[in-house]
Amino acid sequence: IAGMLDHARLRREVASSDAHAVARFKVGQAIDKEADAPVMFQAVSQRIAEALGDGCIVRLLDPAGEVLRIAAVAHADPARREKLRQTPPAPTVPADAWLYQQALRNHAPIVLPHVDPRQYDRILPRPSVAFARLAGFRSLALAPLRRQSRPLGLLVLWRDRSPQPYTREDLVQLQELAGWISLAVDSGTSPAPA
Repeated sequence: IAGMLDHARLRREVASSDAHAVARFKVGQAIDKEADAPVMFQAVSQRIAEALGDGCIVRLLDPAGEVLRIAAVAHADPARREKLRQTPPAPTVPADAWLYQQALRNHAPIVLPHVDPRQYDRILPRPSVAFARLAGFRSLALAPLRRQSRPLGLLVLWRDRSPQPYTREDLVQLQELAGWISLAVDSGTSPAPA
């Protein structure tokens, strides 16, 4: 039995590693290919949604650092993507909302492996609650976008179809991808949208 459990764990780790390698390749391609920031954000968020979860939102800080504005929303499932286009997330959320503030201040991704829909009001800022209910968050991961000590925004990923929660391996991958996106946001070739 122990051997079978080890084999199953190893298979999960290999599958996860393969998914992360594909995500790195596709996100790197999207960043290199697109010079236009809005197109790049949409392409990147779509690749991340397909490889690391079900949905992805890229939010960027306004110049005053008070609100996080939406830059892109993506979903791996085309039918769900269309539904989210019809009822998109709030265009802005307060940057000082507790969960978002923790991710921005701690300089590291945060994961909520199992999100209880009855707790949305407690863990998410008010503008995000209605969207969380519509999307059906089951597992949530946030990664700060930052350049040196300056916060730039957040990547928000969720799983609504997959029963598998985000793991420590996903967080490591997410931190690496957030670093790449941060470089693109901060570079002169891909200015952040207003």
